Amino acid sequence: MKDNISAQELVEIALGKADALAPGVTFKLQNLFTADQWEALPKGVRIAAGPLFKERAYLSETIDGLGRDSTNHQRYRKL
Repeated sequence: MKDNISAQELVEIALGKADALAPGVTFKLQNLFTADQWEALPKGVRIAAGPLFKERAYLSETIDGLGRDSTNHQRYRKL
């Protein structure tokens, strides 16, 4: 990934990765990237991408929102 990625670009990449998951897999946005990739992203981009991904996921017919977990991260399931 490039160093100056925007939250919108991150969401587009994440949606592509989510589409590649097997049906039934549960995940959080950060799970779609390796730990190194996720940590290399600016914190502001990671934070901004969360609501954008959630909005797109709820419009999607292949991703189901499951609510927040105990760490207050949104969870999703691939349909």
